[in-house]
Amino acid sequence: MTDYGIVPGEKYRLTEVARGRGTHHEVYAGWDYALLTSEDGYAGEEVVIHQRGDGFAFQNIECNWGGYQWWAMSTTGIYLADEGKATTWYLEGPEDGFYIRNSGKNYLTYPCDGKKWLQALGSVMPNFREFCKWKVVRSS
Repeated sequence: MTDYGIVPGEKYRLTEVARGRGTHHEVYAGWDYALLTSEDGYAGEEVVIHQRGDGFAFQNIECNWGGYQWWAMSTTGIYLADEGKATTWYLEGPEDGFYIRNSGKNYLTYPCDGKKWLQALGSVMPNFREFCKWKVVRSS
């Protein structure tokens, strides 16, 4: 066992704490991007959480292009890339809900309006976003 009850290599659903929404993917500009589900309480798609040094890599089970399953940060959001481009994510905060950040201290934020695209930002100032608190729900 590692932080937050995560067993590396196992399937989980990453769920934001406030409304219980999970993650899923959708095509945008020729890539799969990660976003929050629009329905409160819907845990979304499964991800496999892999240990990467002191951090983790997230691998979507579902994707539209074979081999492009790994969460990678870009300036436009979190897209699904090949394993070589996967971002290493770090978890921090209390046990009742943790924050997910990259090595540059950019945290996953709650989306503002419209599509619920996930984005990692270093500050919550743009569009009054807030850092998103998460929990893992182990898949059965």
